[in-house]
Amino acid sequence: MTLVTIKILGAVAALCFGLYLGMARDYTQPMEEIDELLGTENKRKSARKHFTFLNLLQKKAERGSKRRRHRAPRKPFKM
Repeated sequence: MTLVTIKILGAVAALCFGLYLGMARDYTQPMEEIDELLGTENKRKSARKHFTFLNLLQKKAERGSKRRRHRAPRKPFKM
């Protein structure tokens, strides 16, 4: 076999192995045990924000449109 054929077969074998590892598996734990490990309390934790060098390059996201932020406040309707 030539070197090209061996490379192609190796690539196909690597692809099949990657698909096998990426397949969804069934849970072996019962749902009660999973709920116990995760906790049944409804605590919401926010993710910690870490500063990195790439944050300097990001543009800060603004809320709302530019027109709404800079528009003069509306006067109440009068009859």
